[in-house]
Amino acid sequence: MAEGSTVASLTKEDLDVLTVAEIRGIISHRLAIPRSHHSSKALLLEWILARADVGLIETLAAVIQVKLADRLSKREQQKRKNTEQVRSQRKAARVEAIEQRTNHDPNLYLDLPSEDVLHRCYESYIEATSDAAVKLSICAVCARELIPKDDSVSNIALSDIPNT
Repeated sequence: MAEGSTVASLTKEDLDVLTVAEIRGIISHRLAIPRSHHSSKALLLEWILARADVGLIETLAAVIQVKLADRLSKREQQKRKNTEQVRSQRKAARVEAIEQRTNHDPNLYLDLPSEDVLHRCYESYIEATSDAAVKLSICAVCARELIPKDDSVSNIALSDIPNT
């Protein structure tokens, strides 16, 4: 609602803050609305502004002010929450960077890996690029390509399936 607005100056824009359900809840049993004005919010607001008594307008104005105040406080709380979250993320990143610097030994930079580490690297590379790793099967039901190793596929020959 505009600053310094009075009860008589309640406008359609002010009432737009409220939902149709909220408006109907407030005006129920206080103002009769014809069926022709139930279909759209614009028609409902026009009817209310034209026919509402001062008490109903004051009630609507109070509800609007409460809703706007709630929105403002929620917005401020969200801003505070976001700044606190950003601070904690920055702090976490700084702590991780410091830990990485302290755990790193620059003297080991050019040292070769041990034989065991080297063999494990070779084995994992060969296993990942072998024929069995890249082999595909096709599902007879959905015709999707499947990786037998990952999808636990059971291969059945077409001659073993009855009625084929």
